[in-house]
Amino acid sequence: MVIALWGCATQPPPKLPPPLPKEEVGKCEFYQEGLASWYGNELLGNRTANGEMFVPDGITAAHRKLPFNTLVRVYLENGKGNPYGVLARINDRGPFVHGRIIDLSWGTAKKLGMMDTQRVRVYVCEQ
Repeated sequence: MVIALWGCATQPPPKLPPPLPKEEVGKCEFYQEGLASWYGNELLGNRTANGEMFVPDGITAAHRKLPFNTLVRVYLENGKGNPYGVLARINDRGPFVHGRIIDLSWGTAKKLGMMDTQRVRVYVCEQ
């Protein structure tokens, strides 16, 4: 008798992207590595912490401490292992889940190519 447990396997933690080159890190006023998640249509119509209407396909993000309207470059490992980045504007507060450093709008997550999963490891660099 064979029992299939296809959907019961636990996923390994997200792979950490390769380190940013030192010359890139040196350009950052603020640098942080960790887990990110994204949110979308479930918050459509709500206001962000800075008072604007949340737009799921906007290129925005939530951070606990960075000032509103700060531009951050969020880096993610792509399928070939090369980091690339998306410039997003901080307009909300969060994440409020232990271990996560930034929440991305659906638009930012899509541009990064992280739609397959809700949590990934990223670099955040304020430039």
